[in-house]
Amino acid sequence: YCEPQDTNYCCPCDWHFSESEQQQSLVEEGVKKKAKACEGFPFPEVIHEYLISKDKPVKLSGFQRPNLLSFQKFAVKKMNWTEQYACEKLCTLLTYYDMNRKKSGHTDPKQLQALRVIKTRIR
Repeated sequence: YCEPQDTNYCCPCDWHFSESEQQQSLVEEGVKKKAKACEGFPFPEVIHEYLISKDKPVKLSGFQRPNLLSFQKFAVKKMNWTEQYACEKLCTLLTYYDMNRKKSGHTDPKQLQALRVIKTRIR
């Protein structure tokens, strides 16, 4: 038994469910008929495009030090981050990378240099 609701309400009864499924299948049938009416369907170029993987896995030989400037540009352009926010997020990673490299005995002039201690570590 259905009660009248607003237009956005989806009734959970079997009758309304089958009605919506029937409407969806009618739309799908219309698309299928139009596709079959096209000469040369299915198009081999379209199928070929989906079968070829354009993204080739890149084999990494080792980790590189993240580049702050290129990351900031990427984050601003693709993720709409501010430059300040991107810098805050990457500085943690840069610190981690530099500390691990320093611990393993590598020295690099590009490594971060501490100017002062802001917060002391509590054990």
